[in-house]
Amino acid sequence: MKKHFPTIIVCVMLFILLCSCSVKSENTETILYRKGLELIRRMDMMGESEE
Repeated sequence: MKKHFPTIIVCVMLFILLCSCSVKSENTETILYRKGLELIRRMDMMGESEE
């Protein structure tokens, strides 16, 4: 058991890291769409600015 303990720990850590990377609350396309609209809004404001 002592020989396999580090391997088991590494596998558990990898499993936790890989499972925590998913976005479940909102669709990725929706997030990108909103960020794109925000960027366009900022560029429009900069274009209208006198500076």
